[in-house]
Amino acid sequence: MLTACTALGLLRRDDAGRYRNSDLSEEFPVRGKPYYFGGWVTVVDQHEYRGAGW
Repeated sequence: MLTACTALGLLRRDDAGRYRNSDLSEEFPVRGKPYYFGGWVTVVDQHEYRGAGW
């Protein structure tokens, strides 16, 4: 999962092997940031996967 998120640009891996949020993931999925889109993801999740119980 971490490797996939790194490949998508959501994480970056430092020389010590630790994963950190990329600039991209610091901007969009963080509540309170100007371009936060988590609310939209929640709405789509509830609409598309009503029975999942997330």
